[in-house]
Amino acid sequence: MFVSLQFKLELKREDREKLTKFMRKQSSAIRVAYRRLLINLVQNLQGEPSGCEGADGGNPAWQVLKVDLLFP
Repeated sequence: MFVSLQFKLELKREDREKLTKFMRKQSSAIRVAYRRLLINLVQNLQGEPSGCEGADGGNPAWQVLKVDLLFP
């Protein structure tokens, strides 16, 4: 079951500024956490030998993650 909710907040100017700052920090925190998880995953993939290697001898999962880290 999927439920959707839509609403509009009416805030005072000072509350709107606080909410905007909070949303920016929250968004930034999520990006940082995701990037750290990717880096940790890449380090783990580099450390363990893979049974399925790419044509150049590298791990294909590592190649995909490397591109994701270079071009977020």
